[in-house]
Amino acid sequence: MGIWDKDQCVKGDPVHGPQNVEIVDIRARQLTLQWEPFGYAVTRCHSYNLTVQYQYVFNQQQYEAEEVIQTSSHYTLRGLRPFMTIRLRLLLSNPEGRMESEELVVQTEEDVPGAVPLESIQGGPFEEKIYIQWKPPNETNGVITLYEGFAMVTEEVAQLNSLVCKYEDLPGDPWQPCNSQA
Repeated sequence: MGIWDKDQCVKGDPVHGPQNVEIVDIRARQLTLQWEPFGYAVTRCHSYNLTVQYQYVFNQQQYEAEEVIQTSSHYTLRGLRPFMTIRLRLLLSNPEGRMESEELVVQTEEDVPGAVPLESIQGGPFEEKIYIQWKPPNETNGVITLYEGFAMVTEEVAQLNSLVCKYEDLPGDPWQPCNSQA
């Protein structure tokens, strides 16, 4: 019984999909999956394909994709969006059929937000204050909890007592003091 005989293989669907699939590393734009290596019958008896299928929603539009996996028990899914909830599963298929792993739901990490759109920046002077307001970045890449506004004060307006900014989409009063430098 020492030599494996292909005639001993049983034809048919894979008995089960990938087992013990887990996320072992989560970052802002990638995540790494790991699973139990396949048994001898899967790797010796059949040619097989392993793919990861995943989906997420961005700007109210659903995206679906799949990638073929060439490694044996781990894979890094790259090019993801930060702070996205991703639904994924592994799919094991052979010429006879296919089996799926359990679905995993994971959220990628936050990342540095994109730039505030320049065309959204508005402001103007009051008697003793300057106000500034803007829209949030097109790519927030997470939950924005703080904006920092800076202004350079010239001699003509040095008598201003404060610089006030309007912070959209933050909890509490949207009008708050900004940092200023003379």
